[in-house]
Amino acid sequence: MINAPHVDEVFSRFPVVGEQKRTDQRHYHSMLVHFSIAFSVIVPALAFVYLVTNTVSIEQSSYYVLLALLAITPFAGASGFLSWKSTFEARRSRIFDRKIMFTVAVTIVIIGCGIWRILAPDILVQKDFLSYVYFVLLVGVGMMTAVLGHYGGKIVYP
Repeated sequence: MINAPHVDEVFSRFPVVGEQKRTDQRHYHSMLVHFSIAFSVIVPALAFVYLVTNTVSIEQSSYYVLLALLAITPFAGASGFLSWKSTFEARRSRIFDRKIMFTVAVTIVIIGCGIWRILAPDILVQKDFLSYVYFVLLVGVGMMTAVLGHYGGKIVYP
């Protein structure tokens, strides 16, 4: 930490989440994750706007962004796994264990919502109990993604 503006004593107060190995790899994970984060927030936001305004094009936009999220999520998860493996040599810690757990959970919910929406294209339009269950799941995707981002931030900015 030669160029750091703090003495080593300051850094000893932060938890160690892993040893970072220097690589010349490109960081595809960052790019994929930022798309996933944006899509995970946009989908429930558009669904909410539809539920309030009944604007069909907004509801359809929510569907198309969900399809994009469904398409990119496996790549974001896989790139995170590969990044963890190459950069941190797959060392386990509480943060990485939580990221793995939330990645699996959010992926399952995204796939479930995607399949549900494909099989029942009018799920939000019906505005019945199941419509609101579907909406709550979409909000859950956004919340789980926020948790993943929080833990990602702890890794990148300890």
